[in-house]
Amino acid sequence: MRKSLAVTTTIVLLLGLQGLGFADSPNPIVKWSQLPDMGNGHQFSSEVKVPSIVGDDWICPDGRPITDIHWWGGYWTPVADGQYAHYTDGRPTPLAPGTLQPFVISIWSNVPAGGPEPYSRPGSILATYAFNLADAHETFYGTTTASGRNVYQYYVDLPERFEQTQGTTYWLTIRADLPTTSAQWGWQESNDHRVSAAVQDFKGSGWVQIQNNQYDNDMAFELTTIPEPTGLSALGIGLASMGTFFFRRRR
Repeated sequence: MRKSLAVTTTIVLLLGLQGLGFADSPNPIVKWSQLPDMGNGHQFSSEVKVPSIVGDDWICPDGRPITDIHWWGGYWTPVADGQYAHYTDGRPTPLAPGTLQPFVISIWSNVPAGGPEPYSRPGSILATYAFNLADAHETFYGTTTASGRNVYQYYVDLPERFEQTQGTTYWLTIRADLPTTSAQWGWQESNDHRVSAAVQDFKGSGWVQIQNNQYDNDMAFELTTIPEPTGLSALGIGLASMGTFFFRRRR
C-alpha cells in the first residue's frame, strides 16, 4: 500500500512538474544583441562563392546556452565602376526563393590579441550548422537611409543548444552559399560596437580587422537563450525529487 502511494505521489508530482514547466516557461530571451545600422550601415561580403567570411565576437554573460541565432544582411551586384547597385527588391531576380543553399553558421573559440596580430580573432570551430533559405526565415526588414540598401532579417532555431561558459569570448561566422550568378550576399553592419571589431578573411588572405577612421565595425546579430527556472518550477523539481527519494527508500 505504501509503495503504491509513493508511486502515485511521484507520478502526480512529475505530471504536475510537466504542467508547471509548460505554464511557467516564458518565451526565449535575448542574451546578446547588436542591432543593424539602418542609417549608413554597410554589408560585408561573407559567402562561399567569393570566397569570403566575416566573423564577430561576443562574451557569454551568464553561462546559459544559445538556442536561436538572429542576423541581418542583404544582396547586391557589382557594376563596372566599382560601385554597388541593388535590385529594386533587394534580392537578385535570378535568385528564386529557396535557392540559397545553405547558410553556413559556425561558432568559434577566441584567439586573444597578441602575437602576430594586435587584435583578437576566431580560433578553432566549436560547432557548425547549415540552413536553407526557408529554414532561415528570410523577411524584409527595411532600407538604409543613406545608401538605399535593402536589409533582410533572418533567424534559425539551432538543432541542439550550444552550451557556453560564463565570461568566455566566442566568435560567430555566417556565410551564404549563393548559386552561380552575379549576385552577392553580405552581413549587415551594426550600430552597436561591443567587444572587438569584426574580422574578415577575403579570398584566403587571413583574418583582418574591419575598421574605418571613426570606429571598429561590428555585425548585426542577436543570440537567444532559455529562461532561468522560476521559483515555481524549482519547487516542482524539488518536490518531484523528494517523491522519487522516498519511493526508493521504501523499496
